[in-house]
Parts: sequence; C-alpha cells; structure tokens
Amino acid sequence: MNFDTSRISLHFSQPNLLYQVGRESNFGELDDRTAKILTSLASEEGICFQISCRTISRRAAPGKKGSRKPGANELQYVMNTIVYGSQNLRDPVGDYLTKCGVHLQDPIDCDRNVPYSNPHILSRTDELVMTASLLSLSTTPEIEKIIAQEDLFSELSSDSHLSLTDAPEAIATPLYG
Repeated sequence: MNFDTSRISLHFSQPNLLYQVGRESNFGELDDRTAKILTSLASEEGICFQISCRTISRRAAPGKKGSRKPGANELQYVMNTIVYGSQNLRDPVGDYLTKCGVHLQDPIDCDRNVPYSNPHILSRTDELVMTASLLSLSTTPEIEKIIAQEDLFSELSSDSHLSLTDAPEAIATPLYG
C-alpha cells in the first residue's frame, strides 16, 4: 500500500456529497451511515469540520477466475475528518460518536492551532495541548540507525555478564568443574 503525500481538502454538503475545496465539481459521495453522522454533528451550533483525504494505490482486486490485469491499480482514498467545536460540546460529541461506533483519533493534518481536546483519549494531566504541537503525517519521523555487532544473539545469551556466586553449604557438588 503506497500513501501519496498530497492532501486533498474537501467540503461536506448534505445529504452525502463531498466537494474538493476550490472546485465546484462533485468529488465523491459518502456512505449513508457516515453522511448521517456528519449531518447530525453539523446540525449543532458551533460545530464545523476539516475534511481531507489522501490517495492510496492498491493492487487491483482479482477478477473472475483470479486473474488480474497487469499494472491495473485502483485508486482509493483515506478520509480524515477533524471536528471543531466549543469545549462544552466535547463530551456530548464524544458520547454521540461512541454510540455510533466511531472513535476520535489524533487530528492528522490539522490546519488550525487550537486546543486539542479529544473525549476518547484519557489524559493524565490537565496541561493544555495545542494541535500545532501534534505530529503530522507530512512530517518525516526521526530514525536512529542502530549498528549491531555481528553475533548479537550470542551476546544476549552469554553467561559472562552474570557473576558466579558460591554454592550453599548444603550442596556438595560444584556447578562448574
């Protein structure tokens, strides 16, 4: 599965249409369940969305008799929706989405710097976290290269790191001779 790094910004239009921001043409349609959830949330005063998607390339699904057309890949999209609203809507929105079987995750590619408040994530602190401080998919993660010795597993299973202790007086036969 290959992820395209370009993000497509979308706008939701009831009952189930998605339009690409800056274009007037229909980008796609949402399934009925997702459209009903977004419509219900959008009906609340003060709730708005940031919807985006990324393309992923997948191999074509096998056709009849298991054959695939060489080089035929279908274009698919992964959609992310960030829900914005006031702090007093946090718990009701969380409860509603839980009843719908939807759980909020980190806001990927958030384009606003607002306080991050996710009712589905338990926090051990009351510290204010801003969305700009969260890691985005567009950021390249730091990778540390580890150079291991040739025979790492023999080093791990070696007894040389354990010091030998004297056997108790009740044991007359030594462990090592």
